[in-house]
Amino acid sequence: MYKSILCFITLALYLTVSSASSQKIDISTLYDIKDLQALKTNNSYSEFFQHAKDIRPGQRDDNWNQMVRSMSMGFLDQLSKDKQISLTDFNLVKNISNWSGLKEDEFYLRKRNSIALKYYEQCFKIKSWGECYKSILDFYTKFDNSAESGLNFAKLLVKNNSIMNSKDISEQVIIQYDLWPFISAMANSSISEFYCHKEPMQLIVVNKLYQMTKSDKNFKVTSLLHKDCFKALIPSFKQNLLSANNPYIREKTFTILDHNSFISKNDRSEYYLLQLLDGVTFNKQQTLDSFELLKKLAEDYKLRETLLDKLKQIIPLPGKVFTYKTKSSLAISRGLTRYFPEYVDYYATTCLNHLSGDISTPGGNPATYCHEFYSTAKLTKLIPSSKIKAYDNLMNSWKK
Repeated sequence: MYKSILCFITLALYLTVSSASSQKIDISTLYDIKDLQALKTNNSYSEFFQHAKDIRPGQRDDNWNQMVRSMSMGFLDQLSKDKQISLTDFNLVKNISNWSGLKEDEFYLRKRNSIALKYYEQCFKIKSWGECYKSILDFYTKFDNSAESGLNFAKLLVKNNSIMNSKDISEQVIIQYDLWPFISAMANSSISEFYCHKEPMQLIVVNKLYQMTKSDKNFKVTSLLHKDCFKALIPSFKQNLLSANNPYIREKTFTILDHNSFISKNDRSEYYLLQLLDGVTFNKQQTLDSFELLKKLAEDYKLRETLLDKLKQIIPLPGKVFTYKTKSSLAISRGLTRYFPEYVDYYATTCLNHLSGDISTPGGNPATYCHEFYSTAKLTKLIPSSKIKAYDNLMNSWKK
């Protein structure tokens, strides 16, 4: 009996020691506060953070908290000076960001976000844009959803994407690379009016609004944006609507403004006129609306005069429709001649004046589609034969 009890005790002690060994618990390797102080003195950041939590929770006093904050700020300062930030160091930054004394420290978070921008700037040099996008989105979602930081990440992503950073950007690209999560906080912020009208935020917001407007007939911008954000966008919306050389941007802008009742009678007239002149393919309803506009122009001399003055300010003059020979485009050209002859005559005259040398415009002929226009004019009698003859004389003058 005695031997059995002794064997049991021996086995129990063996299992206890074995268990401790398997968990690699060695009290002698734990650092105390003096060890941490020594590491702080030598700026040994990695080792410090590896052992800072060796101090038991009940002993983490003000001295310990101040030491952790000082080392974390020093660590970030050191990273800001380094040419490159390693994955190991950045993972350490993310790790300590969850520590209770740091995750609510505004000064630490600002420096941390600055380091994150620097780290992800490096990412685009060694990884694909898509990989960096996913990594940045993961970081922003888990560690930082502030409005300012999100906008900075959006700028970084646009800056490093050659397609997004181009002037001719398609809706497909915007949808494929969703940047809305990064700027939604700013778009709903009370300070949004200072940022919403600037790029890239304006571009992201406009495309988001356009998507929502197309998919939901009852959608209102106030359900997605702070009222001051939309207010800040109105001037640029008006500019895009009435003077942008990109008909796709005009269409998006018109759809958003019209859906939210921000379109005046004159705005509507100029929009459809510009789209007609650019040869945009309309759906059935848009085609009817555009020709109704032309008919109304014929009855409203003041409106024609107002629109003509505005069109004269656009360089180059809109007129891509004159380059097409389809049945619909020729019908539009005839409609313009019938209902808005002042502009057709102005386009024809501008072309002749440039070719004859009577006017000189920086950047070349303001009537960009001059030759195509006269080719169409010969087919459809858009202008008097005297102007066509003048054009032919100018084109054949070199033979004399």
